Amino acid sequence: MLSNKKKRAGGLWIFFLILALVSVSLFWQMMGRPSVWFKWGKQDPMTQAIELIRSRYVDNVSVDTLKGLSLEGLTDKLDPHSAYLSPSSLQIANEELAGHFAGIGIEFSRIRDTMTVAYIIPNSPSENAGLKTGDQLLSIGSSALTGPNLTTDSIRSLVRGPKGTYANLSIRSQGKIRSVSILRADIPTPPVASYYMINDSIGYIQLTKFSEGSYRSTVKALDELVKKGMRSLILDLRSNGGGFMHEAVELADEFLADDRLIVYTEGAHAKKRNYSCKRPGLFEQGKLMVLMNEFSASASEVLAGALQDWCRATIIGRRSFGKGLVQEQYDLSNGGALRLTVARYYTPLGRCIQRSYEGKREEYLHDVLNRSKKDSAGKMRTFFSPCGDTLYAGGGIEPDFLIPIPTRSLSQAASYILNSPEIIQWAYRYQIDQEPTLSKQNDIIKMAMNPPVERIQSFFQAITSPSVIKLEQINPQEWREIGFEIYAQIARFRFGVSEYIRIQNLRDPFIDNALSAK
Repeated sequence: MLSNKKKRAGGLWIFFLILALVSVSLFWQMMGRPSVWFKWGKQDPMTQAIELIRSRYVDNVSVDTLKGLSLEGLTDKLDPHSAYLSPSSLQIANEELAGHFAGIGIEFSRIRDTMTVAYIIPNSPSENAGLKTGDQLLSIGSSALTGPNLTTDSIRSLVRGPKGTYANLSIRSQGKIRSVSILRADIPTPPVASYYMINDSIGYIQLTKFSEGSYRSTVKALDELVKKGMRSLILDLRSNGGGFMHEAVELADEFLADDRLIVYTEGAHAKKRNYSCKRPGLFEQGKLMVLMNEFSASASEVLAGALQDWCRATIIGRRSFGKGLVQEQYDLSNGGALRLTVARYYTPLGRCIQRSYEGKREEYLHDVLNRSKKDSAGKMRTFFSPCGDTLYAGGGIEPDFLIPIPTRSLSQAASYILNSPEIIQWAYRYQIDQEPTLSKQNDIIKMAMNPPVERIQSFFQAITSPSVIKLEQINPQEWREIGFEIYAQIARFRFGVSEYIRIQNLRDPFIDNALSAK
């Protein structure tokens, strides 16, 4: 799954922002109990769902108010994170949390009405079959993959399938149409998008989700960085929508000493349960800085809340999403499932960071889009940490150092280029036309930081229509930003998303603030 990394002028910000917002509603937390509690017999799924709400929901609910509703309508009467998943959507949601799926190993983006390959996973079936970045997916079997009515999810479900089966694709590659048959295989979705040493003593890890194996992957990265001499860590949780709570608890144990409390949960039908440190951690002493934004949610807030309550980390960025609810999944007899909120979680100081969800679900989810108008969550219950910091409940995790949403506006033409999904195709064409021999990472970084503006201008003048993009609107600084994004994309084509992130971090105010934090 793609995730928004940060607010920036370049890149696919709007696309990533919407995707990250959706991820908050998809990711959930599990308390470690089985998903099937009852022997349903011949009960219909509606009766099953109502019984689960009556006996397991976080608050007491009168089931009389639920009668006559559809399965989808049932959860509309509950909190915004309880959800009914149909059999088809359940498979996709479970794959997100499993950390792998059966597919062909590509990332794709909609460009106009056509799905275009944005990245080929190394050693994947697609790479072995000769697919290239920029190839267009036209059809699979008898199903067309083009047109305005197809959704990304519907295309994903067509391209994915059981391991060992074939995806028979028709693609357009460099103007030529050809057919290719690709054997589906198990494709990992790494939760750690990037890790590296920024300098001799400061390491960086970006963790995108808390799926199965997130703790193991993060500890592997942490161990490698410690061996390289890391004394300070920047842990990037921006747009990490959460996942399994036990993964966040295990990771917190690597940063907190002794038997300190990490989080506790409690609900109307769930007794209070404490989760505490159990072992010596890998990084209990070094300086720790955690990056968050308005799309950091759920298990991300569990981890950040514990570190903030114990004065273990400096939180940098923007107020997090504010999800303090715990879900469990229950299978229903129709092949779908009910993800039901069964408890609230509380930080070690007793903070529940869940924000109010009175009103419409859409308003609750879209609230994060209006954060630029308010830097804090307003009046909330206050708590005091052992180091004397004032902390708050009821509205997400407040950062120790705020990074405001940028207010500088781009020209219409520069915004069109930088925020269009076509930036991927433009960058791919640019590297073929203008940089066919550029292959060294350091050389790409140098070009990104000091792009050849006149060459980039000439390239866009040759490939774009003046009636669509008025290039004369773009000022020199905006051309440099476009050039930076073009070369960052080239690094992604050549070396993967980790190198793309590394280059983006060179001009990132979150990273700059973390590096200057004392």
